[in-house]
Amino acid sequence: MSTMTENDRELVPRGRGKGKDKKIGERVKNVFALLPEHIIYDIFLKLPPRDLHKKFRFICESWNRMICSDKFILQNAINSKPELLIQVACSRTFKSKLLIEAEDEEIGFKLRDFDMKPVGRVRPGCHGLYLVNSPRQTEVMRVLNPLTNFARALPLCPSRCPHKACGSALGYDRIANRHKVVHVYNADYGFEIFDLGGLQGEEWRRIPGPFEKYDRPYNVDDFSWSDPVSINGEVLHWYVDSCEFLISMDVSDERFSRTPLPDCDKVVYERNYALVEMDRRLCFVHTISYKEVDVWVLENFHGRVWVKKHSITSETVKYPRPLWDYAPEREFENDLPDLRRLVAVGCLSNGEVVVFKLHLSQGTGFGFYLYDMKRRVLRKFKMKIKAKQYFIPHRSGMVSLKSEVQSLA
Repeated sequence: MSTMTENDRELVPRGRGKGKDKKIGERVKNVFALLPEHIIYDIFLKLPPRDLHKKFRFICESWNRMICSDKFILQNAINSKPELLIQVACSRTFKSKLLIEAEDEEIGFKLRDFDMKPVGRVRPGCHGLYLVNSPRQTEVMRVLNPLTNFARALPLCPSRCPHKACGSALGYDRIANRHKVVHVYNADYGFEIFDLGGLQGEEWRRIPGPFEKYDRPYNVDDFSWSDPVSINGEVLHWYVDSCEFLISMDVSDERFSRTPLPDCDKVVYERNYALVEMDRRLCFVHTISYKEVDVWVLENFHGRVWVKKHSITSETVKYPRPLWDYAPEREFENDLPDLRRLVAVGCLSNGEVVVFKLHLSQGTGFGFYLYDMKRRVLRKFKMKIKAKQYFIPHRSGMVSLKSEVQSLA
């Protein structure tokens, strides 16, 4: 059965659908007119949320109903292509860029501006939603979606944390089908949770932290909680300055657990590994020496099953020098970076590419490298950052925390 009907009217908002855009819309509608509805549904699931929200939902009423349904919005957000949001500190606000795939670029990736008004620091989110600090009042947090322009301020957390040295994330309760804000600045005080759309009302709750008083792996005077690594928003993982385990939390049941680090043959130190999200799984990037880095993936969270996915070695890695970095006096110089200085900050291409940062000498900032695990190619990326930076996995989505169907206005 076709998803189009003769009675379907075009939904073209003011300022849209004129001239060339209207002709393109007509051609698209005619091509899809004879396809079964479930085929169109599957095709739309794979399209970028931005195109669906800005263009396709205005073609006709039946497409609008499909695209704006809660079920479709959530499925499309889950299938959204991974990108990396890079935030650079700039006075009270942050400059935000997206590192995305680009076939026309020499390295296969490029930076583009992130469609977000000047805001404070962005924390990990899910389904296109983010947890963001207010730039002028850091103690105020907001949930927003840059694509749909949805924004909502949260009440101050009971701890009155200024949100300058704490860990926060927007998670997803898959059982109750609602989002939650999880925040910690002091494990002794406990973790704070805010339910968005909870049946018992929306307010902050406090739950006990994961440690007994003398059971902490870190020195209280030297340690600050950081934002967790979020896996689909459903499981959060925190680095706790341990060479044996990390702290994990299932957002649905709000229970903490200790996730053992991989059983490596090499010694694991507190500062020689990084945790990142890789294709919706937790990734443990372990620096062995100046010529070897191992990449592990947590295949089964509840079963605590780690699998060694890849080894980066100086003997096997290919390091082609980019054209923009060419200099005649360095023509025969092998300037492969010391692998001990590379720190993993994210992944792209569904986990096939690892993004590293490297601290440059003499305090000149950070350089960046992309490593393709399939081709074993390490490439230098044309970007250098001097200020403090943050890296947040990004997947666009149309979720707006509204129970009603989104308006076309």
